[in-house]
Amino acid sequence: MLESGGYKYIEGARIKNEEENIKQWILTLAKKDGEFDEINKGDARLIVAIRKVEQRKTDTIEKRA
Repeated sequence: MLESGGYKYIEGARIKNEEENIKQWILTLAKKDGEFDEINKGDARLIVAIRKVEQRKTDTIEKRA
């Protein structure tokens, strides 16, 4: 509905809900507080940012992979 109305929006998501190739790409990124990376994902962009608070969770995910 937002897209058909021409609205731009940001939707939050969790890494664990992404496809495996996207997860692997995210895990290869440099993790600097406040910086972001993006990738085209179909008709949308996936923007990945990390906050220092979230770093512990990302480190835990990497250890499991």
